Amino acid sequence: MAEVASSDYGGVLDFDNATMGNGVKLDPLGSSKVVINGTKIVGVELPVDPKDPTKPDFSLLKKKSKADSILKNQGITNPDSETLSAEDKKKINQVYKDNGLPAKFDENGNARTNTYRRFGMITGTTTKEAFLEDNDLNISGMKVVSSKNERDNYESVRK
Repeated sequence: MAEVASSDYGGVLDFDNATMGNGVKLDPLGSSKVVINGTKIVGVELPVDPKDPTKPDFSLLKKKSKADSILKNQGITNPDSETLSAEDKKKINQVYKDNGLPAKFDENGNARTNTYRRFGMITGTTTKEAFLEDNDLNISGMKVVSSKNERDNYESVRK
């Protein structure tokens, strides 16, 4: 993660609220224990966790994915576009509502920033030492590296 922190993106990322998997918080001091696997940061618009507005509501990701697929079939390929028509925004709100998601736009067509935010996503590998709390560590959404060769490769990159 040190490479990302020193990259062009580093200034706009919030490393104090970095998570892995389904929202397990990373210790900012343990960032040297995280190896970034991906080659790019992907910006995604996700529902905000009502208990903690600094992270996505991971419980709604499958519903949002399903709703976005429905919208794609209806001709709205990017529900996060800034050039959506008023009619498209109403369609998006209706499909999101039908799928148990909060409305993305208010009655005036403005984005509801209290319910959706843009988050940066990257793929990485780490060890338990990188997390703030490891009691009751919820690793759902994370792949466990079981191959000794693969673990050794990650260990050598981290050093």
